[in-house]
Amino acid sequence: MAKYAVRMPSHPPADLFMGSQGLHPPEEQFMGMRPRILWVGYVNYVPLVGTSADMVDGFIALLQGDRKTAEAKGYKAFLDSAGIHDLKESIFQNAKGQTVVGCSAKVSKDINDYILQAVQKPGASASIKAAKAAQAGADLHKDLSTSFETLRGKLKERGIDLLRDVMQNKRSNRGEHVFNNALLGFYGSIIDLFIERHVTNGNRVTLVDRIPNSSVSDAFQGNAPDGEHINLTADQRRNIRTWVVHIPDNVVYIPINNILFSYMIEIIRLNAVDYMHLFRLRENNENVLRILAQSVEWMNMHRVYLDPQAAEICFFQNPGHIPQFHITEDGVQRMLRDLDPYRSGKLRDFVNQLTLAGAGFH
Repeated sequence: MAKYAVRMPSHPPADLFMGSQGLHPPEEQFMGMRPRILWVGYVNYVPLVGTSADMVDGFIALLQGDRKTAEAKGYKAFLDSAGIHDLKESIFQNAKGQTVVGCSAKVSKDINDYILQAVQKPGASASIKAAKAAQAGADLHKDLSTSFETLRGKLKERGIDLLRDVMQNKRSNRGEHVFNNALLGFYGSIIDLFIERHVTNGNRVTLVDRIPNSSVSDAFQGNAPDGEHINLTADQRRNIRTWVVHIPDNVVYIPINNILFSYMIEIIRLNAVDYMHLFRLRENNENVLRILAQSVEWMNMHRVYLDPQAAEICFFQNPGHIPQFHITEDGVQRMLRDLDPYRSGKLRDFVNQLTLAGAGFH
């Protein structure tokens, strides 16, 4: 859209943001007896305010390159008169919009003050970033806690009580990781278990020495200082390893991440090894495939590789981590999806490469 010299026509209305007075509405506009209801939407945490839900939703759609939605929300005349016939992809690298919500005139004034503070007051940007980071952390904690309760309920239906059947780790003296640090050794643990159960000659060291530049050798590089490791860059691995927070002793801490992670990775690991064995035998078991694929999906859907309380504190203390957090989580989700045989041939590659290394099987 940047290449067009756009003159705003009569639609959408001139009071797109804070009414006809722009960003400096008079006080009485907000404090009158009949306050105007405004609508607020967010894109990348930036508030967009308008006098109707369609106005805000449509504008978010414009920013995200979604012409169909923009037109449905009343922006067709605007696009036509501006000569914009082809909306390209979003102007944001990571565009995230959410449904608009109605708010009172008092709330709209608070939003206006928020915007002015961000623009005008010296040093305000850092405090606003910290506030947004804290809110993002709180939202993440809420989402993860909800997911935890949902998953715990599903497991109870299968006769598994997490508090009763799964050992809870005590609070670590070294602090709590935002991302479970065991992610870095997860792939290696799958191969180790496969070798232990199904390889008759050689061990990890001798086999990897014969295939030094393979997916198998890569699987054991979780703590390598550079290079990639199963879809994780060196920076992402460093974030997983070093993002640690200390939760005060007087704060009630439930190790949601530790409980679920230990349970889910064991399910995935056992079924991954069974699948690799069946693949080597050229046999098929749909039940193993289904459980493996569903377990990976659950792992990503419920984000059980994260500690919600640690994430909340980390965001509050280090708002600069937020962009890297999303990038790192994308890498973790891609890494886990590679364990789904319907999506990836990574486990099959492990078997083929171990065969090339001279592994004997039973």
